[in-house]
Amino acid sequence: RGYLDTLAAEMATGGPTWRRAAHGFKGSAANLGAAALAAELAAAEALDMAAAEARAQALHRIAHMFEHSCAVFRSRP
Repeated sequence: RGYLDTLAAEMATGGPTWRRAAHGFKGSAANLGAAALAAELAAAEALDMAAAEARAQALHRIAHMFEHSCAVFRSRP
């Protein structure tokens, strides 16, 4: 959740903090096998200097995929 919170806090301004959070979150997602989430985060890394609306849309997708991934992991025995 820390990475997600950082992305939310940096959504309006972007910049290096957004890029670092997306990159770190991508690595964590990949290590856990959440490939779709990692791919979305890889695309989000490049949005550090994009319009805030692009980051907002990406954050919406990332948050949705994150919640879905959490539900999948919680359902595993």
